[in-house]
Amino acid sequence: MKTSKNDITKRQLTLRLPLPLVKRVKLIAKRRKTTVNSLLVSLVTECDREERERVLRQAYETIGRDDVDFALEAQREVVERE
Repeated sequence: MKTSKNDITKRQLTLRLPLPLVKRVKLIAKRRKTTVNSLLVSLVTECDREERERVLRQAYETIGRDDVDFALEAQREVVERE
C-alpha cells in the first residue's frame, strides 16, 4: 500500500475528558495491553471508517440505489489509496 504524506505527519491534540472517564480509558488500555494513545487512535480511525461508509451509502441512495453494500469495499479501497 502506498504511503502518503498524511500517513506520516502527526499532530498533537489536546483532549479534555472528565476524570472518571480518563481513569476508565486508562484501565481499558491496560486490559487491552496497549497505550491510551493507540486505543484512542484506533477508536477514532474506526469512527472515521464508519463515517466514510455512511457518506458513500448516502451518496448511492441519493442516486436511487438502495443496495450499496456491493460497492462499499471497492470504494473503501479507492479512498484508502488517496
